[in-house]
Amino acid sequence: MELSWPIKLDHPVYVREGGRLEKLRYLQRSHLGYTFTLLDAQGQPTLAEGRDSSPANGGKGVRLTRLVGVQPGFLLKSCPRCETVKPHQAFGLRVAGGVVRDQSYCQDCR
Repeated sequence: MELSWPIKLDHPVYVREGGRLEKLRYLQRSHLGYTFTLLDAQGQPTLAEGRDSSPANGGKGVRLTRLVGVQPGFLLKSCPRCETVKPHQAFGLRVAGGVVRDQSYCQDCR
């Protein structure tokens, strides 16, 4: 699944940067050069949702769910069935109600 950058998050998340928490409202392509976990305001791992910058869905972008972090070259998602963290490419896309969005379950669980 090819994404259009940046990814606009529904709610801000935080990443640990040199011992402090840095707030993110967008995930940029440049973030793919790093490894980090998405955190809540208390510094605990969290799930994030958002949309890419593609023209899909009437210009609203492709819906992305269950984002948990970044690893060099990949956005990471958590599968709600097997609870495994995998690169977003392991999930794919679907059309639901005429809207293009990511799959919740990984390909192994479908």
